[in-house]
Amino acid sequence: MKTNANTIRPVQRNAGLRQDVVTAIVEAIFQQQLKGGDRLVVQKLAESLQVSATPVREALLELAGIGLVEYVQNRGAICCPFGPQQLLEVFQIRRILEAEATRCACAQIPKAALLSLQGQQQELVATDTESSAWCAEAIAVDDAFHDLVMTYCGSERLALEMNRYRPLMHEVRRFVGDRAILQMRSAQEHLQVLTALSSGDAMHAAEAMAAHIERSAQDNVRVMFPEHEL
Repeated sequence: MKTNANTIRPVQRNAGLRQDVVTAIVEAIFQQQLKGGDRLVVQKLAESLQVSATPVREALLELAGIGLVEYVQNRGAICCPFGPQQLLEVFQIRRILEAEATRCACAQIPKAALLSLQGQQQELVATDTESSAWCAEAIAVDDAFHDLVMTYCGSERLALEMNRYRPLMHEVRRFVGDRAILQMRSAQEHLQVLTALSSGDAMHAAEAMAAHIERSAQDNVRVMFPEHEL
């Protein structure tokens, strides 16, 4: 089945062009403009996105690496089905990767960086979530938290695999929207991980990270697929 590529919005050139194309295609999948089984014709997508064919090819290869696109012989790139089960599976992979990264990062993160991030998280937890800037700050600190673990996990391969899912996770967060209650839960859970890391308790830090991502998975599925029973 061919997709109506004309329904996909042109890319907003904010980051690298390939990354912008990735974001636009993921958005189209979430909005059901692209559905499981749709053929992803490079030239048609390029015309719709108002870019050249090269970043589209690169974006499709990246999306194939995280299971949103499949290359089928004699058919080319095909959009994979995406629903609650697929989202849960993505979070399952993230849980495995980030729990291990947290274990490895324990005792490797500079004390000053840990204390700084703990202070930011504590300030978020203590601040009124009704503030207009609260969610934006919570998201920025969330990114900093996961970046810190990824940076100091000591494995380039592990960091590469974690980073592979970031465009998808950013689009999930954008799709779910600014929900202060979810961001507050995350800030509280981040503090648990940071406390364990500060005390040098690698096992509890990894367990806290795994629990955090598992909870995030459940919350995001409830918001994105409210009809789905967990």
